[in-house]
Amino acid sequence: MSEDIQTLQRFAYKSFGGVLSDGYVLFAKNWLKIIGPMAFFSIISIILKNLLLPDLVWNLNLLEPQVNAILNKYDIDPNSITGADIQILLRFIALFFGSLILGVSIILKPIAFFLIPFLLVINLDFKRKKKFNVDFLTSLVRLIGVFLPVSLNIFLFLAYPKLWDGFIETNFTGSNPVTLNFSFSITKLILNFCFVYNIPFNQLYVLIIVLGIIGGIGFIIFIIGKFDKNYQIIYGITFGIIIMLLGYYDSWDHHLLNLIPLLIIIIFILPRHSEITMKYLRKSVLFFTLFDLAFMGIWFLIWFYFPYNFASTIFLILVFIGITKYALRSEKK
Repeated sequence: MSEDIQTLQRFAYKSFGGVLSDGYVLFAKNWLKIIGPMAFFSIISIILKNLLLPDLVWNLNLLEPQVNAILNKYDIDPNSITGADIQILLRFIALFFGSLILGVSIILKPIAFFLIPFLLVINLDFKRKKKFNVDFLTSLVRLIGVFLPVSLNIFLFLAYPKLWDGFIETNFTGSNPVTLNFSFSITKLILNFCFVYNIPFNQLYVLIIVLGIIGGIGFIIFIIGKFDKNYQIIYGITFGIIIMLLGYYDSWDHHLLNLIPLLIIIIFILPRHSEITMKYLRKSVLFFTLFDLAFMGIWFLIWFYFPYNFASTIFLILVFIGITKYALRSEKK
């Protein structure tokens, strides 16, 4: 009984920071069990809310009077349904399924292209005889997991080739109108600088150079770094997202929501008081969650004089350096 009382007293007198720390440790041990179901239901909710229901409500608003009239006619006298009524119902059904397919197809995002290299299970070891190791089966399963949700795009692009041309032009070739904005990617900062000082440039060339440098360094670190096999995919996805945010044209503040949960998980994986955790990751998470939006607001106040939203860029580079140092340090160990 005394042990139970001591346990209760220990919990009762524990500080708020201690309770919070215990919560973080508990989350670190069970994050997969918590995030897995939450992510599944969140994805289902997003698909239903953003891909299906808006178009369905819009179509219902347009056709509701006519469809209701047809259904009322059918209830009174099924034989009163005319060919025109059937065409309206068929049009509604076609719009419904067309909206569903088109809605699902828009989930193809450039981030899918940036993640692919970092989902592969590849390791390059200079110290051992077997220098190059590839887990083909695991890599194949991960690639299927990426391509399966966006497979509808293949059929849509095959049926309408101009959609593919528009996707490439909008997202990669830089044919979209050039404007100053608060994107914090290195590519956009360079483009803003060239735009302000009337320096001739090509968006695609700038994108390729920046992605070539950052992506190349990131991929090399990823394949030579010694990550725990249980957490390699976390570091890989984190690398892919960071490279996208630093290299792609438009990196907005809400895109950080893809990165912050991964950084929190990595903080739990690494030793609590390690230099990398304290110096690079925690400070970056604190900035992304508390101060990033404030700096975006500052950009709107001073953009005419200084159109560079670079604060988030600095902390993204810090995270990149921190994970890189961890990978190289683990290699030495």
